[in-house]
Amino acid sequence: MMKYLVTDKNKKTLVISEETPLKTLGRACLIDGKLAADHAASGFAMSLNGEGDIILNITSTKAIKLSVTVDGTTTKNIAVGEGISNIKVATGLSKDIHTLEVVNETG
Repeated sequence: MMKYLVTDKNKKTLVISEETPLKTLGRACLIDGKLAADHAASGFAMSLNGEGDIILNITSTKAIKLSVTVDGTTTKNIAVGEGISNIKVATGLSKDIHTLEVVNETG
């Protein structure tokens, strides 16, 4: 299973493994190896080589909405509540290279 963790250190951050190629979007930036994407229209895009599910484990200090695109299919207005949430954004991916883009809609 591919698993990418989003946790909170004052703001929303994404823990990225060093070998994962990552493109920041909008005003997102890397801080101490984590992605800070606390502004509207900020986020990340990456290619993943694997199979299974993609689950975002998110801790947020406020309710937010995400737009998630997996292999060209976009789902908007994914509600993430305050606190800890596990958001499954893809299931049963075949063994292949996949694309993932996550954007904060609310900031």
